[in-house]
Amino acid sequence: MRKKKKLKSNTEEETSSRRKRHGEIATMSLIVYLFDKLSNAIYNALVDGFFGYIFTAYSSELTAYENGYFVSYFKGSSKTRRFFRKVREYLSGHFENSFILKKLRKKVCGFAFIPLKTYASFFLSFGIYTLLVYFIKTLLPITGVANINNLYIGLGICIVSFPLYSSKLNLAEAVRQGRMSSSLFVDSFGYREEIFERYSVKHTGRSGLSILLGLICGMLTFIISPLIILMVILIFAIVTLVIITPEIGILLCIFGLPFFSFVSNPTFLLVSLVLVTMFSYVIKLVRGKRIFKIELIDLFVMIFLLIVLFAGAITVGGLDSYYAALISCFLIFGYFLVVNLIRTEKWLHRCVLALISSATVVAIIGVFQYAFGIAVNDWIDKSYFTDIEGRATSLFENPNYLGAYLAMIIPFAVYQTIVGRNKKERLLGFISCLLMLLCAIFTWSRSAWLAILIGLLVLFIIYTKKTMRLIYSAIFIIPFLPFVLPQNIVTRFMSIGDMADSSTMYRVYTWKGSLGMVKDYFWGGIGYGTEAFEKLYPAYAYAGIETTPHSHSLYLQILIGMGIGGLLIFAVLMFFYFQKSLEYIKKPSNKDSFLITVAAFVSICAMLIMGFFDYVWYNYRIFFLFWIVLAIGVACIRIGKKEISKLNAYEESDDCAASIDVEW
Repeated sequence: MRKKKKLKSNTEEETSSRRKRHGEIATMSLIVYLFDKLSNAIYNALVDGFFGYIFTAYSSELTAYENGYFVSYFKGSSKTRRFFRKVREYLSGHFENSFILKKLRKKVCGFAFIPLKTYASFFLSFGIYTLLVYFIKTLLPITGVANINNLYIGLGICIVSFPLYSSKLNLAEAVRQGRMSSSLFVDSFGYREEIFERYSVKHTGRSGLSILLGLICGMLTFIISPLIILMVILIFAIVTLVIITPEIGILLCIFGLPFFSFVSNPTFLLVSLVLVTMFSYVIKLVRGKRIFKIELIDLFVMIFLLIVLFAGAITVGGLDSYYAALISCFLIFGYFLVVNLIRTEKWLHRCVLALISSATVVAIIGVFQYAFGIAVNDWIDKSYFTDIEGRATSLFENPNYLGAYLAMIIPFAVYQTIVGRNKKERLLGFISCLLMLLCAIFTWSRSAWLAILIGLLVLFIIYTKKTMRLIYSAIFIIPFLPFVLPQNIVTRFMSIGDMADSSTMYRVYTWKGSLGMVKDYFWGGIGYGTEAFEKLYPAYAYAGIETTPHSHSLYLQILIGMGIGGLLIFAVLMFFYFQKSLEYIKKPSNKDSFLITVAAFVSICAMLIMGFFDYVWYNYRIFFLFWIVLAIGVACIRIGKKEISKLNAYEESDDCAASIDVEW
């Protein structure tokens, strides 16, 4: 009897525990069901409601623009269009048949015919005479000061030349057969393998001429560094590639953006590369090998560019302000280069890969910088944040600029993690994403943290409705985060808006002083650039904050520099971009272009969020990155819509064919 009672009690306990578990599961299911219903209601309200209607009406506005007076005026009559077409054909024919252009093209292509042995002769001669000059300066100090670096460079040049002597290939064949060089030129630069076959013929190089040129370069090291000569040779090779294929110029601008800090004037190098790319594009355009198209959003980018130029011409900042405006206009031209040159999915993916790969290197440098204790201790209130040892800057001058750079690239790293073609690509994307997030933490930039957090949240909300469940769960998790996260991160993040922090106080009082300037220069502004700001701001500044170079707000700086007109044009431009992006996100052509569009959209949102707390355009490279990412988003949408129109045309042709068959 006791055993029966014991068995009965165990059975009752199991039954009650099972019922309890079922009840908990039912409760959780009910909660999940209610959360899903709420999520669907929010999504439907955003997509189909007033918000969805306003932010997905770009196509109708574009149609009105294309049928409007402005476009009709510039298109002109059919006679005018025929006249311009004839002019273009005339110029194109003369360019193609130009004696100088043909000779130049032949000479440039001739470099690919030259055997590697000829290049070896040049470098060996260059290296030997560089060493000779070094020893002459050492033995005869009257001829100049001997630099030990020239010795190492000369030895390095000689060592590099020896493997080239053993090769029987010319330059084109070596590029095609090399694993890394072939990957660079074929996969990254888009050269077809058939192109290299044109240069596979044997060519006898002029060794005597190459030795003479090497001698001249070596003797020049009496007055200039051999490193400068090598840089000139490298620049010549890069310019040649960009002239042949302007799209390569865009890739070099994107990838090289952070690495330009290795030169003394990174802005000059960036502007020079943009101008060379623009020159190449214009030549291709005149020859009829590229196109130029301006739609509604491009028009407002052009208007904003003209306002920048106008604000630089009429300014209290003088010539410095005008030069700043001119540089900004050249960098904005990068937008037009991307939207008109990047017209295929392959080139779009190359641009995205260039963004991710260069940002990964930047993140690795930043992480190592912080890990080895060489992070800078500036830009932080040491009395308030005693447990923060330094802030990573990597290849940027300021941790906030590094934070802004990473905040714009992280969405693209997330894209790569999601849509990688195989496990290896997805793993690399995930590692890149983790490194960037870690480096962003080490910048200790609160505005960057906020921008990344909100940006990733927006990205995943757009990507999947299940993100809303995480948001609901986060409501219950947030109170416990201070017990999980490191205390210095919690303290730093929670200090947002805390006037006890000198950095926050500095910004708030800078904003107050800047608002005083806005009252006096609301309509026309004071002129473009920080030079104009620095001249007038001290009269409005609070005591102790007279030396700030800018207003620490993107929107205040635009308003102060270009007046309310400049800020309104920028706002309309952003509105059209949001419309264009959200409209395409609603009906994308494929998952890949959908995620690139989302990544670009989130990236721009992150920059605009940081713009509330800092003048993120103060760094020209970040300024350029903003317009490049904007252009990548627009280019992706145009490519996607082109695919949709092709698919629709194909389906319509199938329908017509089917109807003809039935009638027959």
